[in-house]
Amino acid sequence: MVVPLNNIEASQASLIFTDLMHQGIAAFRPIPGTKVAVLTDSASNMPRLLKVLEVLEKANIPPEIQVYPLKYATASELAPKLNSLLQAMSTTRKTPGGGGGAATLMVTEDTRTNAVIVLAEKADQVRAEALIRQLDKDLG
Repeated sequence: MVVPLNNIEASQASLIFTDLMHQGIAAFRPIPGTKVAVLTDSASNMPRLLKVLEVLEKANIPPEIQVYPLKYATASELAPKLNSLLQAMSTTRKTPGGGGGAATLMVTEDTRTNAVIVLAEKADQVRAEALIRQLDKDLG
């Protein structure tokens, strides 16, 4: 099966897959000059390997910083509310017990420009933008 390697280096994936694949019948072969690899293993083990790859790909997506200027709302009032909502909604939260992927999610305000600054992964940025659009309304 050809698998994309968008956010993980082939050498990292190869080291991880080596211990998870059936010895003798499985292979992980990166295609030089591309961001894809050929992954082969038994039909019963492929779903597990693809799930591991999915987790690895998500874990290596860097967070983004976005600045959202506000027209009507006050940044110092909106930022704490937005932070609480995004923390509760985040798909990248830490798992109970402190394990799992530590998410980067932070919301702060810039009072000088009346803007909200969000440091988060793409999915959380989309949520932040939607919430800001809903909350930054003229109440008059």
